Amino acid sequence: MVPSRPWVLARWLAHARPRPTSSAFGEDHSFPEPGWAEALERAWQDGHGAVGAVLENANPGVLSWVDMLLNFGPHIALTEGGARPSLAWHNTSYRRADLLAFGDDLGRLMTVEALLQQALVAQGRTLHMEVRAVRTTSTSRSSPRSWRPVLGQPDVRRLPSDR
Repeated sequence: MVPSRPWVLARWLAHARPRPTSSAFGEDHSFPEPGWAEALERAWQDGHGAVGAVLENANPGVLSWVDMLLNFGPHIALTEGGARPSLAWHNTSYRRADLLAFGDDLGRLMTVEALLQQALVAQGRTLHMEVRAVRTTSTSRSSPRSWRPVLGQPDVRRLPSDR
């Protein structure tokens, strides 16, 4: 199945082409700290199904923390690594061979990263949190205006004009 959503298609294509043995998904507002890639590379030597990074908040205001805790609570500021039931979506690295083994189902699994992680665990693969790999995340919901769509309030900037 070739994915229809542009961002899923981009991920799918990135893994369908010959590339390094692993790759990382990263959000455009989440930035790796020095040593991040090296820490992931060391963790991959242990044969995990996926390797995740610890997240830190780059703009720690009240709303930013609310957003970060709701989305990534179990993955924030960890001091102990190891096997986890899940890893932070959009901030995890995967082994290319494991992804390609899903064949035509890969596109569907990539639409929601939790599905992909569950499928890896069902195959007996380990989801590993690497505490030496840190990404600083600047959350997208750090002002009251950015929370309007989440809270069900219309954002008047996005409503079509009747004029």
